[in-house]
Amino acid sequence: MRNVRISPEQGLTWLLARLTWPMIRVRERACVELGRLLLHPQLGDLTQRTLLQWIASQRLESLAALGLLPFLLAHMEESTYIVPVADVLTSLHAPSPLTWLLLNEIDANHTLSFAQACHHAETAPQDFAPTPFFVQYVNNFLPPGNADIIRRVEQQEHIPIWRQWAFEWQHLITLLGITPTQRELDEWHRRLPGGKRYVGIDTRLSEVYRSAFLRAIAWAGAQGVHPRVAQFVAARACPVDLDLWRVSLQPRPVWWPQIVQPAGQIDTTAADIWRQVERLWEQRGGEEETVVAASGIIHDEETFYHLEITGLFQCCIGPQTPALADIATWKGGGADTEGMVLDLERSSPLQFGGEVVDQDPEVELRRFADWLVLPAACPVTHSWAVPRWQMWRIERDMWLPASYLADSPLIVACEPSAIVIRTHESEIGRWIDWADGLGETTLEGIPPKSGQAVHVCKRVIEQFARQQKLTFCWLCHLTGYHREHQSREYRSFSEYRTYGASYLIRP
Repeated sequence: MRNVRISPEQGLTWLLARLTWPMIRVRERACVELGRLLLHPQLGDLTQRTLLQWIASQRLESLAALGLLPFLLAHMEESTYIVPVADVLTSLHAPSPLTWLLLNEIDANHTLSFAQACHHAETAPQDFAPTPFFVQYVNNFLPPGNADIIRRVEQQEHIPIWRQWAFEWQHLITLLGITPTQRELDEWHRRLPGGKRYVGIDTRLSEVYRSAFLRAIAWAGAQGVHPRVAQFVAARACPVDLDLWRVSLQPRPVWWPQIVQPAGQIDTTAADIWRQVERLWEQRGGEEETVVAASGIIHDEETFYHLEITGLFQCCIGPQTPALADIATWKGGGADTEGMVLDLERSSPLQFGGEVVDQDPEVELRRFADWLVLPAACPVTHSWAVPRWQMWRIERDMWLPASYLADSPLIVACEPSAIVIRTHESEIGRWIDWADGLGETTLEGIPPKSGQAVHVCKRVIEQFARQQKLTFCWLCHLTGYHREHQSREYRSFSEYRTYGASYLIRP
């Protein structure tokens, strides 16, 4: 076979085509590769020129913003790399509040004002009615949260932004000569053989909806909505959290339970997983760090389990033992969880890291039967960016140590191998995640093939437990999945266990 070599120009053309490929993980990998090529000693200049030409050719605001991400990634990877901001601004023919935010991340002194970035059509006539197609498919081509937040802005700001969004969408459809059809949904969102589906899809119509979303936010800014509000809402159109993008997936930890029995022996497999969890709990005494939260898939071919480990501080004040499922429901998002969610004060709507807002342990303490329970870790709010390029990080809650574990404020910083949690004096914990067979597709009804774990210094856990006169323990929730045939849906069953809980009644 003849060895066929392609030119750098052809290779870049192919990469840029992948930047708008419907499968979002393909887009992310293309963007990463373009960022690396910008740093290449021989190909950097050609990549820069080609990428600027691509940005100049984009007529949709959301796609023009994608063109800035390789520059941002190159700047994040190599601080000495200088992004050609002036050339980017010259090439940018479809600016938006999102591109303004991204430019701020590159150089806060750029010359594009927020008002100049806010392109939109005229105000929709009062008698304009959204087309049935727009209304019917808005939550198919975009995540439902976009429509929810537009409704919220309309309610809080008292402006008809939903109508304007539909008007901007109709304007772009006409401008680009697109005939709306559900064919893209049928092709990319269909159920694949074996119950599989694509992990995440952004089609051309998705970008029309998203660009119209950005234009509607720009219009809201012109109607007097505070620029800060418009910027935070526009951040939802960013496909990646710039901070989380720094954090690489790690190998699956050697301590994470695995299936060692032949597939099909469900009862034996579950018992073996529980034995591994018990051994993990017993081994924690010799470690300097303690797992305070972990969750992830355990699988082998057609056998699937999902394990959640939640660290709790607990004490017993009477003879009544609670139903463990009730505690699991509470910590997993039940009705009484508002105070459990960690909030971060962030400097940018596109960045995950920041300072954890203080929590009061007396307020967070909950009673279940005769147990008092306090979580050692809590789910954390995301930045305003919706990192759909890292879908596994939004399909499961991300957990970080509770703020009351330390006497001083906790600072969350994203680093290449982990999210690091520090006080002003020292590091107290780390969050990692891993992939375990993560691919372009996933199975309906099965959690993503990934996992996460939060470790906290053992001395911090022990000191807090002594101060509060509580016992540190684990609440573990194991979910098994099974189906009778590939054409059937998966069914699930759950088991709960605790390790280290105290049954001594506290006076």
